[in-house]
Amino acid sequence: MDAFVGEIRWFAFNFEIIDWMPCDGREVQVVANQALYAVIGNTYGGKTNVTFKLPSLKGLAIPGADMRSGIYPMPQGKQIGSENTTLTYGTMPNHTHQMVRPGGSKNFNQKFSGPTSTSSPGSMAISNNSTIPALDKSGAPNTSLHFEAVSMVGGGAAHDNMQPFQVLNAFICTSGVFPVRP
Repeated sequence: MDAFVGEIRWFAFNFEIIDWMPCDGREVQVVANQALYAVIGNTYGGKTNVTFKLPSLKGLAIPGADMRSGIYPMPQGKQIGSENTTLTYGTMPNHTHQMVRPGGSKNFNQKFSGPTSTSSPGSMAISNNSTIPALDKSGAPNTSLHFEAVSMVGGGAAHDNMQPFQVLNAFICTSGVFPVRP
């Protein structure tokens, strides 16, 4: 089957082939690529009727364009997101962690801020003298949680946050079957 002008395919090789150009964001002349310009226009940039840019897919994930629902406004050709982001305590939303009593069905959510007057630094006193465990600031602690369970941990440094990936080369068809609009 012949390729459609403007069709993008992924290849394992790293050289250009006839009728295909790499999706590297390069700017090309309209006069030399009229069929492709008729399909994608200046969606990815360029100077109207003079030059246009090919899509740049270097190092990017490819979500589908949201053309109907409007729930996730991702218009075709728009580059969204950033390559590097530092996750910090300040950018993390407030949240809680659930603690479940072993062998029981009752649970509770509680924000912990640090040690109480009856617990050692970095620990939280938990009383198990009642049918439903509760935080107890008055009695002697008989169960201690590890300090990493109730305090902030980590060094605050940036870290990679990427899904697993495999690198391939994206190419766009410049000459082939012209796609007919419905």
